Amino acid sequence: ETSNEKLESVKIEKGKYLVFHKTYEENNDATRVQAVIETWGKIWEYFSNENSQYKRAYKTDFEYYKNSNEIEIYISIQ
Repeated sequence: ETSNEKLESVKIEKGKYLVFHKTYEENNDATRVQAVIETWGKIWEYFSNENSQYKRAYKTDFEYYKNSNEIEIYISIQ
């Protein structure tokens, strides 16, 4: 049986990705949002350092919600 929601697809570019991982204790929207904000903050901090090992490619970046308390953010790199 299908749901009434429309499904959409996105194309993820082939390439190299640097993965930022975050787990959080509570499974609620506020905690999840805070975890995402903190992780993006770490991403911007990492790439703002001129001496960082990797440079962003600015292609496809995406968030993967692995389960109810874990997220991975994939950043395309050169």
